[in-house]
Amino acid sequence: MKKLVCTIASLLIASSVSAVEFFEPTSDFKNKVESLVASNATKIDYFKADHNLIGVGVITKNYRKMVFYTNDNADYIVSGV
Repeated sequence: MKKLVCTIASLLIASSVSAVEFFEPTSDFKNKVESLVASNATKIDYFKADHNLIGVGVITKNYRKMVFYTNDNADYIVSGV
């Protein structure tokens, strides 16, 4: 019984984790975005987000985590959840 409960719990946890699709943007895209967010960043990751947006995950020098969103051309950048 204990083994069954552990198996079910593992399946529930695994199914609740959403996959993030990372990708490598073009250098022009990176230049546009990083000119706005890179001044205080130690790490920047890019990922595909909902509604055809690109997510930009930033970790600052004081370990603060921030997320920005932009379109495929980096025409704009917004902050938020």
